[in-house]
Amino acid sequence: MKQFMRVSRVARGVGLLMLLTLLAACSGSPPTIYHTLSSGSAPVSSVKPTKPVPSLGVGPVHVPSLLDRQGVVLRKDEYSVEVSELHQWGGELEDEFVSTLAQHLQMRLPDTQVRTVPWELEQTPLYQVTITVAQFDGMPAGKARLRGRWQLQYAKTGRGVRASLFNLERQVNDESVEAIVRAQSHLLSELADQIIDGLR
Repeated sequence: MKQFMRVSRVARGVGLLMLLTLLAACSGSPPTIYHTLSSGSAPVSSVKPTKPVPSLGVGPVHVPSLLDRQGVVLRKDEYSVEVSELHQWGGELEDEFVSTLAQHLQMRLPDTQVRTVPWELEQTPLYQVTITVAQFDGMPAGKARLRGRWQLQYAKTGRGVRASLFNLERQVNDESVEAIVRAQSHLLSELADQIIDGLR
C-alpha cells in the first residue's frame, strides 16, 4: 500500500512537471503583431487637378496570390520572399490598401466626395480608379516597393479615361517590420500623387 502511494505521488509529480513545462512553452511563444497601413505621417503634395472633380471612387484593388494572405510578405532578395507568421495584417490587405489610398486622395481633394468600393447605385461616383498590384513588399533596412498599374475610368460606364504603370520604391529606415509598413504607407502617398496628376 505504501509503495502504491509512493508511485501515485511520483506519477502526480511527473504529471505536474509536464503541465508546468507545457504552460511555460505556451507562455514563451511571442504574441502575433498586427499591422495597418496609415495615411497619418505621409506628406501631402500640393498637386491639384486642373478642374474640380465632384466625386471619385477607389477600388477595387487586385493583388497577386502571393500577397493575398494575412502574413506580411518580407523580401529577402530578388528571387525569394518570406511570409511572416509573427507579423500579420490587421485586416485584408486589399481593404487596407483601398482605405489608405482613399484617405490620401481625400486629403488632396478636400472638395471631392471620395468613396471606396462597394457603393450604392445611387452613390456611383463620376470617376473610379482601379488598381492592379504586381509587387508590394519590403526588405528590412532595404527598399519597400510598389509596382503595378492604375486605371481611371467613368464609374457608370467603365469607359477608360487614362491608365498608367507605376514603379515606386522607398528606403526602409531599419530592420523592423514596422519600418517596412511605414515605408509602404508612404508609397501609397506617392501613388495618390500620381493619380491626382492623372486627373489633370
